[in-house]
Amino acid sequence: MKDKAIYYVDGQTTVCLLQEDGDIVARGISVCSRLDEFDKVEGRTRARNRALEARGRQRDCGEILLDVPRSTWFDVVHLSLARDRFGEYKGYYYPTLTPTERLVLGLKNGNNSNSA
Repeated sequence: MKDKAIYYVDGQTTVCLLQEDGDIVARGISVCSRLDEFDKVEGRTRARNRALEARGRQRDCGEILLDVPRSTWFDVVHLSLARDRFGEYKGYYYPTLTPTERLVLGLKNGNNSNSA
């Protein structure tokens, strides 16, 4: 099962979409903390691993928690924005695409497929 990973950055969030046979089968996200320096490779790795976990489990996973002890006020804001955009999880199995994802993928209709 060969997959294609599509990455984009949305604010403080790195997103990985896994595509198989033209369909988006999973999404993983990684939110950069204010305590960390942005690292493109690290963000992509975490996002991809979360997408792979959701695909492997065949369900959404990795709840976004807002009350993590290490979090700063800025982190809570960034995590809240990520929840508003993507939902309550860091990994989604067969996600509903956001308007930004539809633009990134060049989709014209409501399908998850790239054939539009």
